[in-house]
Amino acid sequence: MTSTATRTTHEISVRGRMQQVPAFLVDGTVVVVTGSAIQVAEVFDAYWLEAAALPDPAHVAKQLAQVSRRPDLFRFEQRAPESRPLFPFHFELENVAAIPISTHEEWFQKQRIRPRVVGTFDDSALLEAFAPHVPEEMRAS
Repeated sequence: MTSTATRTTHEISVRGRMQQVPAFLVDGTVVVVTGSAIQVAEVFDAYWLEAAALPDPAHVAKQLAQVSRRPDLFRFEQRAPESRPLFPFHFELENVAAIPISTHEEWFQKQRIRPRVVGTFDDSALLEAFAPHVPEEMRAS
């Protein structure tokens, strides 16, 4: 596969403010570049993309290595629950606390916790307070 990294800009949020940053377009994927002393490139919003839509990091790194004024570092993430390196690059384990559960009841059972219901509460006061702020299309019928 032959492709090139096309230089562009992309808007990202930095400390709550939108700003344009240098970026590259690699096979339809936006790779943003941040940092001043050390230029760090990463796939924009990689966490929110479907795993199948993420580009091969080796391919992206190869494309970035061929551009003038290339980034100093290309950073990419590997999602939980995969804990072994999937690519032949430096790999650091992050502090991730994640357990697979499907319901609160299942979690309570696994922890051997038996919750005791001491009362039920009516949410009508909350509904009255927030209903005017809920868009019509999101309201229950």
